[in-house]
This record gives sequence, structure tokens and C-alpha cells, in this order.
Amino acid sequence: MRTIIMTQGLPGSGKSTWTKEQLQKYPGKYKRINKDFLRELLDNGLFTPENESFIEEVRDFITMKALVSGFDVIIDDTNFGDAHFLALCDVAKRIGDVRVFEKYFEVSVKEAKRRNANRPNAVPEHVIDNMFDRHINGKHLVQRDVYFPPIIQMEQERDTNKPNAIIVDLDGTLALSTGRGPFEYDKVCEDKVHEDDRRQVGGEQVNDLEF
Repeated sequence: MRTIIMTQGLPGSGKSTWTKEQLQKYPGKYKRINKDFLRELLDNGLFTPENESFIEEVRDFITMKALVSGFDVIIDDTNFGDAHFLALCDVAKRIGDVRVFEKYFEVSVKEAKRRNANRPNAVPEHVIDNMFDRHINGKHLVQRDVYFPPIIQMEQERDTNKPNAIIVDLDGTLALSTGRGPFEYDKVCEDKVHEDDRRQVGGEQVNDLEF
């Protein structure tokens, strides 16, 4: 079984410090993925919706490659909300025999700001305040833990009289739910198309799908 650990917490809560400790303690076990580093590497740190969408696709691809190669993965971003967790669950489901869980790092806003001020690339303090108010203050945080079993390959006799066909699961495979809960069916029209799968199963024709 492979594992995806998604850290969760304010900037300055100790997420990256803990992640580095795991890499040092268990060399060769984990691959670390961090969107801040990807953003700096790919876009010189520039945040735009278009850049972020691309970075998240890169994150998911690296995660998939690491799992297939036999590594566990630590994603040490803030990871609040549903979108990131659901996206990584989609990756885990496609690989199979993967556990995805959140690890929350509790810290006061005052301490987070103190630690943040001593970092070379400090986050503006209002970002920490907004993140606390939006995701933590007065809320009951539940650290989710989900296991996706191995994918069972079933051998079936082929009927050569029937035309060739490709059957594709939409939710989590061809369509990526990036901004809705798993049961918010009224928002499926907001899903994004997984570009790699689109090219493999139907090329440009997949753009004509109606939800």
C-alpha cells in the first residue's frame, strides 16, 4: 500500500519542517511535493488562476508517477477545503491500493505570524488572518482518511462482432471535480476535463460532451 499525506495548516504551522524531518528520517521512502516550489520553478512565483491550474495538474502528475514508482508522497501545502483532497483522491483511485489522509498542524495565529516573519519568503499577515477566519475559526476540522483498494483487472471474452469502444468513468477520471463536493451534482458543469485522458480516449471530440 502506498500513502499520500496531505499536511493542513496555516503558513508557519510547521508543515514543511515536519515534512523535511520525515525525508531525513526515512530516506528513499517519500517524495515531497509543494506548490510554492512548483510555482517558483515554473512561473517565477507568479500566481494567476491559469498558472495555478497548470501547477495543480503538474502536482497530480508527479504524485501519480511517485506512487507508480513505489514511493509514498507528502504534499506539504496548506491544503484547506475540499478541492485539493478530492483531486488527490482521484489520483489515488486511479492507481489503487493507496491511502490518502490529512495531517493537521495546530498553531495560534500569533505564533504563525511570528514564525512567518522569520522566513525568507514571508506571507503577508492578512493572508494568514483570512485563512484562519475562512477555514479554522469556529469550525470543526475533521482530518479525512480514505483508502482506495487495488484495481481488479477482469478478463472477459471479447465479442468480435461488436464495434470497438472505450468506456470511461467521468467523475474523477475524465472530469476533475475541483470546486465542488462529491454530492453537489448541480455543479458538475464546473468540472474540468483531464487533458491526458481526453487525448487518449477521444481527442477534441470530448470537448463536445454535455453534462
